[in-house]
Amino acid sequence: MENKTKKYILYGSAVITVIAAIFAPEEEGAQQAAQVIEPVVKRQAVKEQPEPADGRVTLTLSRQLQMNRITLNGEPSDLFYVDKPPPPKPRKPEPPRAPPLPFTYMGKMIENGQLTIFLTRGDKPYDVHAGDVLDGEYHVDVINPPLMEMTYMPLKEKQSLNIGAIK
Repeated sequence: MENKTKKYILYGSAVITVIAAIFAPEEEGAQQAAQVIEPVVKRQAVKEQPEPADGRVTLTLSRQLQMNRITLNGEPSDLFYVDKPPPPKPRKPEPPRAPPLPFTYMGKMIENGQLTIFLTRGDKPYDVHAGDVLDGEYHVDVINPPLMEMTYMPLKEKQSLNIGAIK
C-alpha cells in the first residue's frame, strides 16, 4: 500500500468514529450515575465547608473545587490528604555543666603534718592545699586521699580528682 492510501484509510476511520460517538445512544448506567451524583453535587455546592480543624493540609486548585468534592461509597473526599506527624515536644535545655577538670595530678607531699598536692594545668605547676583557689575558677574544698574535692566556682559544681592513697 502507498502512503496516500494509508492516510485516506486513517482519516476515514477517524471521521467514522467521531460520527458514531455523536449519534450513539446513552447507556443506562451513565444515566443512573448522573441521577445519583447530581443531588449530592448540588447539596455540597450550597453549603459552605469550613477549613479542617485538625491541621490537615488540603491541596486544591480553588475554593470552588473544594466545595464540589464528592464522597462515594466511603471513599475519602480529600484525595490530597497529608498525614503530618505531630510536632516534636520541645526539650528542656540541659543545665550547664562544669568542664572536665583541667588539672593533672603529679604527686603529693606531707611536710610538718600538712598535705601538699602537686598539679599541673598545661605547663603551669600548682602546689595545692585545702582552701586554695586555682585560676579564680576552682576552689579546693577537701583533700582526703585518695580523692581531692574541688568546686567549679562559676556553677558551684563539685568535682573530684583521684590523687591516690597515702603510703
